[in-house]
Amino acid sequence: PPPAQPAATALPVEPTAIVEATTVAEATTVADATPVEDTALEIVGLTETASLTLSELQALPTAEGLAGIKSSTGHITLPTQFQGVALTALAALVDGFGPGTGLAVEAKDGYFITFSYDQITEGSFITYDPSTGDELKSMNDPLTVAIVYQADGEPISEEEGPLRLAILSPNPNQVTDGHWSVKWVTRLTVRPATEDWVLTLEGAITEEMDRATFESGATPGCHGASWTDEGGQEWVGIPLWRLLGRVDDEVAHEGPAYSDELAKIGYLVDIIAADGYTLTLDSKRADRQDEMIVAYLVDGNSLPEKYFPLRLVGGDLQKNEMVGAISTIVVHVPAPEPTPAAAAALTLTGMVGEPLNLSLEDIAAMDMTTITATHPKKDAPQEYVGVPLNALLDQAAPEEGAGALVATATDGYSVVIDLAAVRACPDCLLTVDEDGTLRLAMPGLESSAWVKGLAQIQVVAGAGAATAPEATAAPTAPAAEVTGDLTVVGLVGNPLGFTKDELAAMAFAEVTATHPKKDEAQTYQGILLNDLLDQAQPSGEAKTVAITAGDGYTAEVTLSDLRACTQCLLSLSDGQLSTVMPDLPSSTWVKDVVKIEVK
Repeated sequence: PPPAQPAATALPVEPTAIVEATTVAEATTVADATPVEDTALEIVGLTETASLTLSELQALPTAEGLAGIKSSTGHITLPTQFQGVALTALAALVDGFGPGTGLAVEAKDGYFITFSYDQITEGSFITYDPSTGDELKSMNDPLTVAIVYQADGEPISEEEGPLRLAILSPNPNQVTDGHWSVKWVTRLTVRPATEDWVLTLEGAITEEMDRATFESGATPGCHGASWTDEGGQEWVGIPLWRLLGRVDDEVAHEGPAYSDELAKIGYLVDIIAADGYTLTLDSKRADRQDEMIVAYLVDGNSLPEKYFPLRLVGGDLQKNEMVGAISTIVVHVPAPEPTPAAAAALTLTGMVGEPLNLSLEDIAAMDMTTITATHPKKDAPQEYVGVPLNALLDQAAPEEGAGALVATATDGYSVVIDLAAVRACPDCLLTVDEDGTLRLAMPGLESSAWVKGLAQIQVVAGAGAATAPEATAAPTAPAAEVTGDLTVVGLVGNPLGFTKDELAAMAFAEVTATHPKKDEAQTYQGILLNDLLDQAQPSGEAKTVAITAGDGYTAEVTLSDLRACTQCLLSLSDGQLSTVMPDLPSSTWVKDVVKIEVK
């Protein structure tokens, strides 16, 4: 978590000479009996230095106002009345402060934070509503950055003072980020301006970490760490594992931010440079490893241009792994173990408004009907107990244009049944045997419709009574009868049609792959193509799979190669379907996919 006392180190400036400030009253010679007052604040310019006692500071023009903060955890400290001296007045006591510079504020515990010229002269800060913590679109009142020595008319307590920094407002209608509020202030130093930057951390949550937040966390009193390379250069920053802990779960700062439980499972981490170059690491290499750091300083200076603002360094890294110009760190958080659920016994999908995924427990809980009917291949009537098939269809809500059901058994047997005939059959039932086997009892329809071991019902376009004999594969619904943004047709027992919304609702897999025409690996999310093929049930004579795009482009891959590709998937990004085909030719990486045909 970020420190209660944030800080940021700026570039050191070697003054060419140190002279006593001529703008501050010379120390008065006092009688031996009078104790000499210690220096409370030192101000360092480019060539001169001013030293002020607390009394001398209090004698300068006064800045008054209200200041409050919003901490990194979202806690609001309501505005309090402060009295002190504006940084503009203090910077004027030495030379060098102007556009292109900043002012580093240093505390006695070693914390630094650098304020830009605009922040000091214009009060350019993000502000928040004290009552809600919401960011304000614009400042309510002008802000003044000041070194303060009184709070509510009393001296600053030893716990925070005698001097601290506050961002003052005329009214109690805004607060600023807590990392700007430095306690125990002892020195101000004019520095060359430091370019602002943001590090994006993505994981279970996303954080945009600005320069000040990073630098405050990298101070010795907080999470700062260093590593010295073979050439003797000292790199300073924050251990990578601590940055992972900010986004590896929902806990960013409070309590144990770094999840040891997730670290034990392990996950991948992408370190991404501004030009897109990506290094992927196993999190276990960084697990509580304080010498693998994201550095922002080398030998006390900001990083050179080729590495600026951040570089991954450490003794456990190869030179080609020391990524510079880091802009983003992505934590691929492992998915939680799914909660055990009752296994699906029957799915009812296709051209429906509400796909059904029913367990035996779900079916047993439904309203049952008892009928007496005679199977077409038997002579004697029999009593059947089950759920009316039309009750299931009512739940699923077949879409306009639906005309047939494709009923598929666990052994692969499939039959096409006219939807209108089912709708006209109030006694058609889904029954459950004592061993959990599902059957269709279909009075008035052919024996082929009395499916044993039912596992799936697909609602498709078209119509036609079931005519296939039992134990023989039923005719496949013609491809033209299947509609949707994506169709899976051809030599399959179960033609499929999906809208993009239906695809987006399916379980997604994640793979990292490199396109044959690109040099860098990329992470993709989508539906495994083998999962779609499993649903479609390719026939035994199928040999190839044709993938067709919206513009008519078609690529073919052998069914055996596609079945062997466990990471081939169909991604859905920005509303477009595309194939991701690791280790297969670039021609098979098809954009805007609309049809998959098994041949």
